[in-house]
Amino acid sequence: MQAINNELRLSFGNDIIKTLTSNSYGYHYKVAFANKNMLAIDSEGCKSWGSGSVRCEWSSTTYDLASGKAIDWRDFLRFPTTTPFDYERGKDFVSLVLRTAKQEANDCLDFQADLGCKGSVCSRKVDWRDFWYGQLPPRKEGLFVAFPFNCGPDKANCVGEGVILPWRQVRPLLLHPLPL
Repeated sequence: MQAINNELRLSFGNDIIKTLTSNSYGYHYKVAFANKNMLAIDSEGCKSWGSGSVRCEWSSTTYDLASGKAIDWRDFLRFPTTTPFDYERGKDFVSLVLRTAKQEANDCLDFQADLGCKGSVCSRKVDWRDFWYGQLPPRKEGLFVAFPFNCGPDKANCVGEGVILPWRQVRPLLLHPLPL
């Protein structure tokens, strides 16, 4: 727990600096998930740099309660190995996300064009590790996947929007066992 407390103290300190160096609307934190193995804390906030543009941020950190270290979900998930890839047929994390997002009626999740998708075939080469940095927190129902790249001026209300992938669908995509 000491490692987690130190990490949170550093994170809160960085957010205080952000608040003091911009016209910030403040940052808010909440425990989004906790069980005997993990603790997930979400943070969100908006700030203005004086030019009239507002930037909103959302992120989440999951901690392994046994070690006190942050869990990087990207180390555990199977990603597409080729470009292009067909997300309707894919047996990887990104394909599952795209299939799930396609079923949701939410403008924030309309991002296939960002990946160069025509139909279910996506051709844009992407560094998946950078793509979902800090955006994969667990929830009771499954793994929440947020879409940070849709947060431009036209989608400022999309900060922290995403889909929940049920655990029964996520487990087969794990490269290494993880106590859920």
